[in-house]
Amino acid sequence: MTFTSNILSQNDSRWNNLKLGFHASETIGQEGCALTCLAMMASGYGYPETPDKLNKKLIDLGPGNGYVNSLMVWSGLTRLYPKIGIKEVYVCSDVKPVPVERIDSLLEYGQAVLVEIDSSMAAGEQSHWVLLTGKKDDDYIMLDPLAPSAEESVRLLVDRYGSGRAVDQLITSVAFYECWETGDGEPVIPALPGMFVQVLPSTTKGLRMRVQPDASASIVTVEIARTPLLVLEDEARASSKVGVTDQWIKVRDPQGFEGYVAAWYLEECRMPAPEEVPVPVLNETSPADSLLKLDMPEEMNPPVPAVGPAPEIQPEPSTPEPPTPVKTSKTIYVSSDVAGRGLRLRAQPNLQAETVTILDARQKLEIIEDASAARGKVGVINQWINVRTEKGESGYCAAWLLVLPVIQQSTNKETGGELATGLAVDPLAETQPTPVYRVEPTAEQELTVIVEPAIQPKEPEYTVIVSKNVGKMGLRLRTTPVNGSVIMVLKAETELTVLEPWETAHTKIGVKNEWLHVKNEDGKSGFTAAWFLETGKQPEKVISPDETTTDLVVNVSPVVGTGGLRLRTAPNLKSTIVKKLPPLTPLVVLEPVDAASPKIGVMDQWLNVSTKDGAAGYVAAWYVVR
Repeated sequence: MTFTSNILSQNDSRWNNLKLGFHASETIGQEGCALTCLAMMASGYGYPETPDKLNKKLIDLGPGNGYVNSLMVWSGLTRLYPKIGIKEVYVCSDVKPVPVERIDSLLEYGQAVLVEIDSSMAAGEQSHWVLLTGKKDDDYIMLDPLAPSAEESVRLLVDRYGSGRAVDQLITSVAFYECWETGDGEPVIPALPGMFVQVLPSTTKGLRMRVQPDASASIVTVEIARTPLLVLEDEARASSKVGVTDQWIKVRDPQGFEGYVAAWYLEECRMPAPEEVPVPVLNETSPADSLLKLDMPEEMNPPVPAVGPAPEIQPEPSTPEPPTPVKTSKTIYVSSDVAGRGLRLRAQPNLQAETVTILDARQKLEIIEDASAARGKVGVINQWINVRTEKGESGYCAAWLLVLPVIQQSTNKETGGELATGLAVDPLAETQPTPVYRVEPTAEQELTVIVEPAIQPKEPEYTVIVSKNVGKMGLRLRTTPVNGSVIMVLKAETELTVLEPWETAHTKIGVKNEWLHVKNEDGKSGFTAAWFLETGKQPEKVISPDETTTDLVVNVSPVVGTGGLRLRTAPNLKSTIVKKLPPLTPLVVLEPVDAASPKIGVMDQWLNVSTKDGAAGYVAAWYVVR
């Protein structure tokens, strides 16, 4: 739905002296800029409102639903008009710069954007809300609720309030609303497993999510009242903290942001119990097509075949004797992939632990933890198995560089050539791995065969997601960038596989006038506008078979968003910026591991690092993760 400008002023004599919200003295004329902007927004989307009428409707929602005192509850407008969906309240900061690309894309699609600005150069922040309706060169066209006349209401933002400041120094927060043909209503609890909490209705301008469990930590985002949040820590421990002052809980919000929120502004919310699905019952006398049709998509309600004569009742077969349980082997071998480098047996299950000894390729080891659990970890990246050598040395080995044995008996009359216990080779598989054999006769004349499937390195796949900002119009997939023929229109939130090198592709995401070569799940490939794409699934970081490296590798935290993390020439916020690093950029730490490891994720700590292209400098350790 395209926005149509409708000019309103908070100083209009019809309502400027009315009390704002539940406050005893503040009036619309004094503090009603946000209210007036929301009234202009609703009217522009086809829901005629004036500040006095909207003020009353928000009051009638009750305390905590429309207002907290005189402070706006941002979801209140959505409760009144579900098609005007509140998406996010974005608080700008040093690590979350003004989301210019996101604002521009919404304006391009005919949406209005509500922004908070620092309206004066005076000391402190002079908060004022205005409504952006378009862009002109590097400035924004705004509707200003504080303007003294209608003629002055439509102005350019920077021209009016900049005082020499650019947009990224002027805008302090953004309330992202969107109005499409099917707008969102009150936030819905996602159908995910786990414990959920929600922001108390009595919060003021929302609850701040922070990068650390501390009120002085940097802000990730702001959650509106009643937002459901998925708990990312032990549920019993988190439950005991809900509502308790000075406690913090780690959570993930519906937009995927992760961080810590103040537990004393939370309450538990329960997932609704799933409705029971009726079971179709066939009447003895009714035909098969009289089966009760479930209220499901047609593909889930296939036609029921006609019922023929009742089959004869067959005698119940005798229950076969259960097979004799086979004892799980506790033997495991070092993979031949380690070749001459060997594999480190470590004192603890991590790459920084002390080396006990170096094991040879194909060396035989004994599992000294639960054998069944250990066998499930074999070949899995970032898993470790507790083992012991034939010399009695014990420790942990990288499970992705270990292989299981297959014990096969010799084909003579005594053994019958039957397959005994060992690595489970699927007899129904279309192809079986080509084994590499090492034969060792045992006391029982068995042959021990080590089966090592040939490792076929798979090219990592990176994906992107079509932004929700495209709305119902979707995003065009073209044969060539810019003016190519349209292959198809992609819906919002469609996942696409990137078909160009990720090193260059990830720098284009969200950038105006950049195009990305992609394909959809049906294999249709083409080019699409990168500024309407968001980062999707990233392949798991695979550790090289040479896991003996002593380099500590960290990644830029996803919470830095599109603004990235600054690589600086010195470990302080005033030093020169070398470059900006996108989220998930891998960095090699250039200082001792034992000194660097404790700094990761800690406020006011800095790490000396280098990038893949050789750029070196310092990054804020509280914005990197392992």
